[in-house]
Amino acid sequence: RGVVSNEFFFGQGLGNRVLFCDPGSTIGSRPYNNDDVTQTATYQAYCERVKQVSELYHDDLDIQKADYESRIEAGATPESGWRPGECLLHRIELSLDAKTAYIDFYNEIEGRSKPDGNLREHSGYAAKIAEQAVRIAGVFWLFQSYGKRDDWRTIPRDAMESGIKLGRYFLNELLTLRE
Repeated sequence: RGVVSNEFFFGQGLGNRVLFCDPGSTIGSRPYNNDDVTQTATYQAYCERVKQVSELYHDDLDIQKADYESRIEAGATPESGWRPGECLLHRIELSLDAKTAYIDFYNEIEGRSKPDGNLREHSGYAAKIAEQAVRIAGVFWLFQSYGKRDDWRTIPRDAMESGIKLGRYFLNELLTLRE
């Protein structure tokens, strides 16, 4: 709460790039549970997916590193590709439907940031929330589809809508904490 109320933190723009959450205390409502979450099918499926994605990513890096090295041997300049220690990033994009959902969300937030809007006092944070929603959608989609689908580089509308839903949640959390 001290960070959220710190105007210097927000004035510098740092607070505008953080997703805040304060769900409240559950003390007194948590009876002991002897279940081992690591034995649940959901947990095990999650761990398996993390393992699959990490192995795919490393395989992909090895392929790109080998491609880079063969280009260097053929006379390419170092600026044309991978360098040791560098993380190679893939370009991902929004589908047309996902972009429409993003634009609608962006315009809604922008309209609410006007001098007479309910986000006027929080316009710096609000200005970043649509971008945050895209990042969240990208993480969800890549985790779900990377290595499983050929279209993993294009974020679909349903993933964007999930990102927007979480973006709204974090925006509402900030409004609650700051007001």
